[in-house]
Amino acid sequence: MLFVIQGNKYEEFMNEVFNYEYVDSRYYTVMDPEGKFLESNKDIPRWIIESSVLIDSENKIKMVGAP
Repeated sequence: MLFVIQGNKYEEFMNEVFNYEYVDSRYYTVMDPEGKFLESNKDIPRWIIESSVLIDSENKIKMVGAP
């Protein structure tokens, strides 16, 4: 799973995330301080960007919902 977070301070953000017991470090998380991910991926529909997406092992979208 990949999380792209628009922000500046990766370590501060991750320290806050790991304060929750149910979160572990097996997910890929990157910071995008300049918003380049959205700028470079304009073909991703906005409704997907603004929702949570569950993708199965065959890379098929199984569920889309509000975060």
